[in-house]
Order: sequence, then C-alpha cells, then structure tokens
Amino acid sequence: MGYEMRFFCRICQEWCGGRIELSHHHKFPFAIFGDGETVECCRTKCHDALNELIREKENAILVQHPEIYEDALKEMSGNQEMIDFYYAKIEERRKQKRNKGWRYSK
Repeated sequence: MGYEMRFFCRICQEWCGGRIELSHHHKFPFAIFGDGETVECCRTKCHDALNELIREKENAILVQHPEIYEDALKEMSGNQEMIDFYYAKIEERRKQKRNKGWRYSK
C-alpha cells in the first residue's frame, strides 16, 4: 500500500491529498513585499479563488484613484528611457520566476 501525502489547506480548512496538489500562497504579494510568510493550501481551486478575492479587493481600492493610471500614462508618454527601465524590470522578474521553477507564460 502506497503512502499518500496529506496536508491541511488553510483556505478550505480541510485535509487534502491524493490528486490535489499542495501550494503555498504568500500572505502578502511577493511582487510588492518580496519573500515572506506563506500558507499551505490546495493548488488551483483554493489558491486561485483567494487570488481572485484579493484582486477584487485591490480593484475596489484602485477604482477610487483613477489618477494613478492617468499620471502613469503622462509620466511614461514619450519617455523611452523610462519604458526601457520598466521593461527591463519585467524581464528580470520573468527570469527570476523561471529560475525558481515558477509557471509563467509570456
């Protein structure tokens, strides 16, 4: 009889295992706060559902501040040096994700 890895999903509050993959969700967005505390959760359903809830909450805040987008567009328009700078940051982040074995589609 084979051994089945089981884990407790902090999101659905259930013991999971079998064909359900273990995932780690950063409590605070990695892109903003860097490495930090993670919680164990079910890959895909719970992890993605939590990310969707967070996205909706972030959007509820951002919709109150359209000037963020207007100011960014004005600041970057015609500024090739700034475009290159920020695109280089994106490329570096993609490279780091690939090196860490993260799934990422370009």
